[in-house]
Amino acid sequence: MEEERNPFSNPDSSQETPNRNCNGQSAQQSFRNPNGQNYSNPDGSPLYKPDSYLILSIISTIFGCLPLGIVAIIYASKVENLYFNGRYEEACHASNEAKKWSIISLIVLAVMLVLYFIFIFVSAGLILTGISHID
Repeated sequence: MEEERNPFSNPDSSQETPNRNCNGQSAQQSFRNPNGQNYSNPDGSPLYKPDSYLILSIISTIFGCLPLGIVAIIYASKVENLYFNGRYEEACHASNEAKKWSIISLIVLAVMLVLYFIFIFVSAGLILTGISHID
């Protein structure tokens, strides 16, 4: 007697596949479109709303590089609207771009801090050794 096939299972394996978001990570919750229907994958598993990274974008704008943070905020603000309009792939792209630009902004901050401290230590060393005063 054949076992009933679970529509949410991987056809290559007998184990159930977890629901994933556009980044391949386990998703936490599903959302419905404006018509009240769940977004779903071809196998019937629901598509989960991508993370907008809005908080990360705001933090990277305040503490990191302002222009790059603004780009991140623009992408982050598009995610939810694209998702609820049924444009899931574009929502995933906007989510990934928001994350990318937020991280780049924070990396620029880290590089600037390292350069700042190098400048301070070199300046302090020159002052202490008396090299900075040329007669």
